[in-house]
Amino acid sequence: MSSDYPQLIVALSSFAAPVLAAIVLKRKLVWLVTAVCIGLLLGATGATFVSYVSAQTRPARTIDAPFLMASYFYPSGWMGDGEWGKKNLNVIAQHRSSNRVHDTDNACIRIEYRPGSRGWAGVYWQYPDGNWGEFPGTRVRDANSISFWARGESGGELVEFKAGGIRGNGLPYQDSFEKTNGPVSLTDQWVRYEIDLRECDLSHILGAFCCVFTKEGNPQGLVIFVDDIRYE
Repeated sequence: MSSDYPQLIVALSSFAAPVLAAIVLKRKLVWLVTAVCIGLLLGATGATFVSYVSAQTRPARTIDAPFLMASYFYPSGWMGDGEWGKKNLNVIAQHRSSNRVHDTDNACIRIEYRPGSRGWAGVYWQYPDGNWGEFPGTRVRDANSISFWARGESGGELVEFKAGGIRGNGLPYQDSFEKTNGPVSLTDQWVRYEIDLRECDLSHILGAFCCVFTKEGNPQGLVIFVDDIRYE
């Protein structure tokens, strides 16, 4: 069953079915007898009627910057080797012991990548959770940049941080922008980064933030830490 059309299933009991059918048929006696017979048959066999509510009727929402990205978007868009699960790409959203100066909660995002057969992996933070275009995304107002902190476990980890870019998959909705600073070589110390959004159309966002890794740039895999991702 297509995910675009969530099911609303109403079972008709042997009592409810004839009553509903009678109303639809405007209480005409000749049809009422027929409706009762059909309803009793449906009730006896446990048959169901199915109606569909289009996912496209789901409204988009608006978020005003500044805001913490993780308050609205979820790490759920697994790509490349990441589609095979935690064996190749594991994201811990609340890793303790960030050890970052001025970090109030001492927690950060820990990402571990082990190269697989596809030679690359990535993860999007999406709204709604797991949304590749089946549902409307989010409109963001008054944001000029995305800021975040990142470091590698050892230093030298090659990572691409980006925002937007979910499109071209044949589904009804897509990101209205895509912005990246290109691959970045991390150090083992916390560094603050920014993605400039001043020329970006933020009217419709599915993937608010994304990390991409390649086997070529990280042949032994990697462990990185990311923290305090903000639209501001």
